[in-house]
Amino acid sequence: MKTSQFINWPMLIIGLFCVFHIACTGKSNNSKETVIIQIESSKFTSGEFAKELLHKIKSFDLVSGRSEAFINQAKQNVVHDYLHEYIVKNWAAKNEIEISKDELDTEFQLIRSQYPDDISFRDSFADENLDMSFWLKKLQIKLLEQKVQKKITEEVQEPTEQELKKYYEDNIARFKEDAAIQVRQIVTENRVEAERLRKLIRKGKDFEDLAKKFSISPDSAEGGNTGWITKGTNEVFDKVFDDRIRSTSSILESPFGHHIIQVTKRRSARQMKFREVKDQIMKELFEDRKQATYTSWIDKQVKSLKVMINEEALAAIKLDIKIQ
Repeated sequence: MKTSQFINWPMLIIGLFCVFHIACTGKSNNSKETVIIQIESSKFTSGEFAKELLHKIKSFDLVSGRSEAFINQAKQNVVHDYLHEYIVKNWAAKNEIEISKDELDTEFQLIRSQYPDDISFRDSFADENLDMSFWLKKLQIKLLEQKVQKKITEEVQEPTEQELKKYYEDNIARFKEDAAIQVRQIVTENRVEAERLRKLIRKGKDFEDLAKKFSISPDSAEGGNTGWITKGTNEVFDKVFDDRIRSTSSILESPFGHHIIQVTKRRSARQMKFREVKDQIMKELFEDRKQATYTSWIDKQVKSLKVMINEEALAAIKLDIKIQ
């Protein structure tokens, strides 16, 4: 059983806006209090199930949401997540693992800081049709699972030097560094402005200073410096890939505007040495090993559960999708 990824912040949905309704058809046993899943004394009602299903469906477009196969898969994902969440909370309680208010507040503020202001943050909840209490519950479960996973995997051993070298040799093609260039650019909204700035550069004006003052691209604050770029990354940069160092390009057009580009550095393709990628390989293999251990543990916990699933009530939960 693959471990689920709990939602850690609201998603901004771009595209079709839809209103989703849970239509429970049939007899009265499909009310919001009907038990869909029961594990010992823990019950998951159709109302709770509908809320979780609604949240999953909201992350997809209208066409996907109408598909019966998609909805059935989403239902199975909700079942999976509930079992997973039950295991995490139950094991944490037995082992006196909990999330303090300070820990929750710290994570909350970290996520909040990714939005420009409080209005944008709260608007994201409205876009997702999500209430704060539901989101905080998911955030708390996410943090709790991190602690549980850390405890379960604390005895996992790091890969040996021999294992790291073997992985490097078996996957050596992964560690080839493509030829690349470093460039700086000035982007303008119109050709007239681009021509004016290009003339200033050719007269000896500093490229970076002009980029900081006049470029409309996000990298203007860094003097137009974009970092290393490989061929095929961007059509405009491909046009200057073979230019001489420090030469000034002609004016190039893209959907973003009119570009003036200088190649500042160049590196050839090469095979990276083991010592250069050792730490990267260690991190990847160690994380994979811990994840495999945790997934295996979750699988065993699921198999040991005595779960009652009301298949009839589960099948009766329908989605009424309307364009808003």
